[in-house]
Order: sequence, then C-alpha cells, then structure tokens
Amino acid sequence: MTRTIQLPAGDLELAARARPDLDEASLIREAIARGSGLVRSATEAAPSGEEELERALRVDLAHAVAEVAGLRWSIVSNRERLGRATDDERRTYEESIALDADLVPALKVEARDLRMELRRLEAEAAARGIDVGDVEPSIDWSSTIAVAGYGAPRYESAESRRATTVAFFRRIRPADD
Repeated sequence: MTRTIQLPAGDLELAARARPDLDEASLIREAIARGSGLVRSATEAAPSGEEELERALRVDLAHAVAEVAGLRWSIVSNRERLGRATDDERRTYEESIALDADLVPALKVEARDLRMELRRLEAEAAARGIDVGDVEPSIDWSSTIAVAGYGAPRYESAESRRATTVAFFRRIRPADD
C-alpha cells in the first residue's frame, strides 16, 4: 500500500536546517523511520523505571508534535476558506452594527408611536361603547417587545457610548455580584 503524506514546506525547511548533512529524500526517510520507531516502541513491552518514563515522554511528545503539525497543515490548507469566513464574519458583524445603529432605533420609535396611536384608538372606541375585545386580530402584548418608554439613543462621543454601555451592563448585573 502506498500513502501520500503532505507537510508544509516550512516544516521541511526547519528539518533541513536541523540536519544539513541530509538531502531531502534522506531527511524524509529518517523522519519516517523515527516515527515508525516511536510507534513500535509504544507497542512493545515496557521496561521499568527511568527507561519507561523516558519512552513515555518521547511518545507523548511525538503525539503532541504530530497533533500540532496536523493543526498547522489544516490551517495552511484551509487558509483561503478561513480568510473568506473571517471576511464574511466581519462584514456580517459590521452590517449588524449598522442595522442596530440606523434601522432598529427608527423601527422601535415607529412601533412606539403606532402603539400609542392604537391605545388612543382603543380608548376612543371604549368611550363610544365599542367592545375592543371583539376586534380582530387581537394582539398578545406579552409576546411583543416593550417600546413604551423607548427613545432613540443619542451618542455624542465614543466616551458617551462607553458610559451608556457600562451603565446598561451594570443595570442587568446579577444582584449577588
């Protein structure tokens, strides 16, 4: 059975600097021999004492190095996809901030004004003797967002934004802190 093993060019360059006496093919053969030796030594009967501890540490180190190499390879081979994902996440975050700053406050103000108008109309209908409970569709006010006292935030500086944020989180902090 033949298996292809890929590794980042930087890893091969590091190994070549560590062993300048070997050409690339010899370096790869030695790496495979060392790895195979570690696998074999891990499966053999364990000696006692200091040799056992030394071998266990070498095997653990080899596993950790292999895991890090695998993670590095994953990052290198997925660099383009990870870059696109990072750009998409940043764009989505910035769009969310823009919506929260521009669209959401205006919608909340409009919702507040519409609710006030609806309440006024309900009071007027009740004053005329009309049962507003029979008017459809009915509104389940408990499942709506509270906007009665809402006013669009006004930020004059980055410091006022920070102060508003800090005040908000102090308000919702659990009492036992």
